[in-house]
Amino acid sequence: MKPTLIPVSLNQVVQQSNLPEVNSNLQVRGITHDHRKIEPGFIFAAIPGFKRHGIEFVSDAITLGAVAVLTDSVGAKLAPVGLEIILSENGRHDMAILAKHVYQDAQSKLITVGVTGTNGKTTTTNLIADGLTALGQNPLLVGTIGITLGDESFASSRTTPEATDLHAIILAAHQNGARSLAMEVSSHALSLGRVDGIKYDVAVFTGLSQDHLDFHADMNEYFAAKASLFTRERSEIAVICIDDAWGLELAKITELPVVTYGVSNPNADWHPKEIEVLSDGRTQFIACYKNIEIKVILSIPGDFNIANALAAIASAEVLKMDLHAFVENFSEIKVPGRLERVESGQDFVALVDYAHTPDAVARAIMVARTCTEGQVIAVLGCGGDRDPHKRIPMGENASRYADLVVVTDDNPRTEDASEIRAEVIKGTQNANAEVVEIANRLEAIHFAVKNANPGDCLIVLGKGHETGQEVNGVVTPFDDRIVLAEAIRVRMT
Repeated sequence: MKPTLIPVSLNQVVQQSNLPEVNSNLQVRGITHDHRKIEPGFIFAAIPGFKRHGIEFVSDAITLGAVAVLTDSVGAKLAPVGLEIILSENGRHDMAILAKHVYQDAQSKLITVGVTGTNGKTTTTNLIADGLTALGQNPLLVGTIGITLGDESFASSRTTPEATDLHAIILAAHQNGARSLAMEVSSHALSLGRVDGIKYDVAVFTGLSQDHLDFHADMNEYFAAKASLFTRERSEIAVICIDDAWGLELAKITELPVVTYGVSNPNADWHPKEIEVLSDGRTQFIACYKNIEIKVILSIPGDFNIANALAAIASAEVLKMDLHAFVENFSEIKVPGRLERVESGQDFVALVDYAHTPDAVARAIMVARTCTEGQVIAVLGCGGDRDPHKRIPMGENASRYADLVVVTDDNPRTEDASEIRAEVIKGTQNANAEVVEIANRLEAIHFAVKNANPGDCLIVLGKGHETGQEVNGVVTPFDDRIVLAEAIRVRMT
């Protein structure tokens, strides 16, 4: 999604961004950190990266039409003579603020909701976007699954795009009729300044559990990154799940006005009552807050999805929206790869879920347990080049709650897949579940399908909506939903 670019004064956007003044008559049309995306009249943000300094690519950027460069003192010494230099020692933040102003501060023209937390971000933002759509607010949805506006969808390589891309996307969406924004805000994005320059009307916290300890030193640092969304600089009002200790702590320390929600905490402002699982698998409950009661029918099973629905409803109430209209379509919503049913006429329940943390694995399998009086079969892998400390707990939780666990490959990336599987299997050693190791993911899914009896529930965990499998830098097409459906068809022929 690309915006219609509107030339602006370089002097003006530099001044608005509180950067050192430049004396230039230049008009600029855009800004990017990626030299390959430079267009004529762009600012090139040549900032230090994890491996190389962006200034190394300045010649390519100039060739493509860069007219100015945002860089630090190191980059300034290496920049060609005559190129307009905007000096910054906090490049990630400053390029985001520049992007905000170059791209017309489009975020300020939208209703904005940012959702952070270990699990539930995708489902919560989808529920929010669904409700905003019902109210005619034409939301831009940004997150793990991609970028969506109306009937158009675009792939995204990150849960939260880089700041220069994000502000351009928001402008493009506004130019194409968006009136609101619902987006996932990752801890990486908060730590790396990807959402700098955005001030959310509502910030939502869905909870915290172990993940991303390859990036963050420990859980306290991980929490601090998430908590940074709940400041006056970044948000207006906080909506916080207090079903875990991290949410309770955040509600205590944030400087923002707080509305809480929860399923298990009786002190939550928003809470459910009269929860009932309907015969078609949907969940019915009453969402309660002060003197408000809203009947909700939710197509996605599980108590944690009741919590996600409460988060969405609480956000809508903060925004003074019609809550009855907001929840009207929750009964039909489908979130790709989140407890997504695969139906091919089989006599057992088949689900695909993105669960890739210990907590999410436990929750997903417990939901699977509610779908059957028979056995639960779980297919589980764990990604490489990510937090290695969660592999054993993922195996523990899978074998604690399932009857048969098929340990397989997820996205090994550059790691030895057999070593990843061995770590997962370590976690299964003290449980009663039967554990089978099948490296090939396709074969593992076919094995699980063959071993499913009538009335069982089979759940394939880890990749969810993903459509590829990455091994040693090569991504090959692989969609758990397609593979599972084909395995079922093979079984039934």
